[in-house]
Amino acid sequence: MATLATAASLPAVAMVPTGAFATGAPAALSSWHRLLAAWQTCHSEAETASRVCDKIGEDYEAAVKKVPHITIGYDCANKPITTACAVMLADARRTVSGVRYLENYPGNYERHRSAQKLLDAQERRFADMKRIDTRLGYSAAATACDDAWEREGEAKRRLMDMPAPNRAAALWKLEELFGPKQLEDEGGGIPPWTADYTAQFFDDVRRFLAN
Repeated sequence: MATLATAASLPAVAMVPTGAFATGAPAALSSWHRLLAAWQTCHSEAETASRVCDKIGEDYEAAVKKVPHITIGYDCANKPITTACAVMLADARRTVSGVRYLENYPGNYERHRSAQKLLDAQERRFADMKRIDTRLGYSAAATACDDAWEREGEAKRRLMDMPAPNRAAALWKLEELFGPKQLEDEGGGIPPWTADYTAQFFDDVRRFLAN
């Protein structure tokens, strides 16, 4: 199952009105306004997709908790051999993949057979969980959420790569990269941006501060 970014865990983003960028070369400002509006649309769509996915995810988690584990028998210590035991499942996987030439090892046939039965039981549980997933549309919602945030990231990257047409645009980039919410999300540290992602921002800063 895809790992999801919930709406609560996503970095806050300042929705800056395009009117805030009132100075600068008209052509550059026009391009900035267009890219900013496109990003704001993508961001809104991604937040909506996150909320939808979070809600379906809650329903999915509640439903799969009700899927019972399967016990196939008991071991020599009268402990149940069950899909609820991660250690038993791991041992069963090692047994099925690692035990060969069973006829040459007394007792290995039954050991292998028991391990395979446990893994088959786990597959039946997974099938039940898959049916719940299909009914609720959880995987589809998770994929849609991931795709929406990928589009949002691409739209923001286009803004980051564009030379800021004025200081207000450079300030927007600063807030997006190192604003209070971003620092808070990193526990007070600097977010781990790559050099190529921040390169144009620092060019903007040098250009405006030099003047």
